Amino acid sequence: MQESRTILCSRCEEIELASYFQKEMHVLRVPSGSVGPARDAAMLYSLTDLRRTSDTCVLCGLVMGALLRWWGLANWLTADKYVEWANDAPGLDSNPQIFLYSYLYAEDQSLGSKASRPNIDLNETLIRQCFRLGIALRGQSDQNRPYLDHAGDIQLLSTSSPLRGSKLTFHGRIVDPIRANIQLARKWLDECEHGHGDLCEKAAHFDDVAYTSKAPRNLRVIDVNSMSLVLLPPEAKYIVLSYCWAQSTRSFTTTKLNIADLQMRSSLSGVWDLLPGTIQDAIDFVREIGREFLWVDALCIIQDDDMDKEEQILQMDRVYDNALLAIISAPAAEEDSTRYDGLPGYRLSRRSFQNTARIHGLELCTTILNVEQVTMTSPWNTRAWTFQEGLLSRRRLFFTELQLYFQCTCGVFCEDVVGEGKSPSAFVYPGTSLWNIGGLYNNLTHGQKSNGQGLSRSKFGNPSAAFEYYRNVVERYTSREMSNQGDALAALEGVMSILRTTMNTEFIHGLPEVCLDEALLWHQRGPHRRRMILPTGNLGVGFPSWSWAGWNVLSNYRAQFTRYIRREVDWYLVNRDGTGFKVSLPHGSEPSKPFEPSKHEDIRPQGSPPAAFLNTLRPREEMTTQDLRSCSLACWTSTATFQFLGDTLDLGERSIDWPDHEAFIISDQESQSVGTIFLEKTWTDMIEQNQHRGLEFMLLSRSNMVDDIVSVDEGVFPMDEWCFVNVMLIQRYADEAARLGVGVVHELAWISAAPEAALLRLW
Repeated sequence: MQESRTILCSRCEEIELASYFQKEMHVLRVPSGSVGPARDAAMLYSLTDLRRTSDTCVLCGLVMGALLRWWGLANWLTADKYVEWANDAPGLDSNPQIFLYSYLYAEDQSLGSKASRPNIDLNETLIRQCFRLGIALRGQSDQNRPYLDHAGDIQLLSTSSPLRGSKLTFHGRIVDPIRANIQLARKWLDECEHGHGDLCEKAAHFDDVAYTSKAPRNLRVIDVNSMSLVLLPPEAKYIVLSYCWAQSTRSFTTTKLNIADLQMRSSLSGVWDLLPGTIQDAIDFVREIGREFLWVDALCIIQDDDMDKEEQILQMDRVYDNALLAIISAPAAEEDSTRYDGLPGYRLSRRSFQNTARIHGLELCTTILNVEQVTMTSPWNTRAWTFQEGLLSRRRLFFTELQLYFQCTCGVFCEDVVGEGKSPSAFVYPGTSLWNIGGLYNNLTHGQKSNGQGLSRSKFGNPSAAFEYYRNVVERYTSREMSNQGDALAALEGVMSILRTTMNTEFIHGLPEVCLDEALLWHQRGPHRRRMILPTGNLGVGFPSWSWAGWNVLSNYRAQFTRYIRREVDWYLVNRDGTGFKVSLPHGSEPSKPFEPSKHEDIRPQGSPPAAFLNTLRPREEMTTQDLRSCSLACWTSTATFQFLGDTLDLGERSIDWPDHEAFIISDQESQSVGTIFLEKTWTDMIEQNQHRGLEFMLLSRSNMVDDIVSVDEGVFPMDEWCFVNVMLIQRYADEAARLGVGVVHELAWISAAPEAALLRLW
């Protein structure tokens, strides 16, 4: 750190720096909570001038460093590259200006004590507050927009002289660039294990615990003291490792041939040099923090034994849910993926990512990104299996190339900020390094429900909340990559095991039965290919076209909620011997707007399924787990024919989200616009070759929520509540059909197309 005899430019000399860390100054806080510079905030310099003064002025240099660090692991890691980028960035004027302000970064409450302050009442609540120096980057013509202006932070170090003798929580800490602070990690684990109680042990909202996993069966673990594979003793605590196999050129695994040898004492010492560095480091780490057992998939599952693999895959929820801690190896993406053949910061050095300065007795440093931002570029964050490993784990210790992060249900700890001793109810400004978006509680208060992305063990309050969480899981999971495409459902089985209880539903090839009408309305977000491989552990049945699992593509749900869907068809599950089971769907949430039948056409298919099919039906409760894993989906619905004329809607700014798709206008036989469907752009060529080819659609449900990407001739088809029906474009094979896409059609157009009732079996 630079000495106290600092060199400051004339503008920085005039700044009363200490006051910025004592209260909020020159800050604008909008209703959403975002902060930025108020109109009375003083401009420091333009960005170009700041770059010039940053070489000689200590504070300007620190501000420049803070701007760089805010963007983390981006390609520009030099000041010159940053200035070049900012001057060309969309939404910013050339040579934007720098503003300084201070804002409340963290706040915590704790009961006072006579020992610390003898003149206060025992029941008086003490409030600890911590402020940071905020840096804004704004063009000269910009309006106040805090969520965009905020471009960096400077924090006061806990070693700063004004803080001596004070509570140091929330102030900065210097990170050792060479080795991770393992003793600090041990302290975090102890604080969570013994201080957070049921919030982290049960991962649920106070007393509302719906899911409690059983102990895993026949779980092999590594005994790090005997260096061998053993069966986990009853009630014993263990740690799991979550990592990417591709991080190492070494790939030693347990097989049927070597399993007996690996159960002998010191057997792992004999093959030590064959183990990937990440596994070596994990074993040493577990031993270093005084724990005994470690679970690693490559060693604790017999990799060439299909029965053993299936047994373990089907209990992943138990394995991770019961683990004391998950060690997560999350190095940044590198051209050489084996650069981090080990836990970053354990044996391998890390990148130095802090700028520091001492100014007028204040010891200051730049901040480090939060765990979500740091792991965003990590290969660990791109793999399908690691998605559920992170979600299922109650406590996660991230080894990254910047610092350690410990994340649990209700808190985050990291090396660059003193967070030890903070209460679960502490407020932390969103996006900063102690922020806990990956847990259940961002800022926990009594009675507050989940507002993070963590996997709760509590039942959802209503079907809409349940489906909203499910759709978030699908969108995040389908963005991941997998080496074996057959794992598309197996790699999410642990998460679905918990959701079965919290959503009160079974899953049908990845879709929740309780809200099947909504779950069928997923969309593909990129070039897509069918998964023609058999699912891992399945009984000879491939992935169906109607499930997102049947396609190798990012999938999402476009503004569909249970309160905006009305059931119009009957669904059935058919097992391999032809026995049918009617899907039992609840009434769901209270609709967003009352549905008045007198104002709408009756679009339900007329009649009923053939008697031969009805005679096969059995009570739903007789359906076995194996039936669910291998069943097909049947529907008593109706179908109608429409056409594409090649017309598409202008997506405007939304085209960024749909670069490979067009919003094709669906037309009736009179060439009137009756609806819209999103399909790949390759459909354009097919349409041009045969413009008026009849396309078959099947009825799915009625919708009261259609976004503005829809086209109808309103003079013929008036817009009204519940006037659209959700339809599936299908490829028909007699009484069987495959999904090509889903869209919406106006109800009057559907009736005019003279739909025909049909029992279709989807595959």
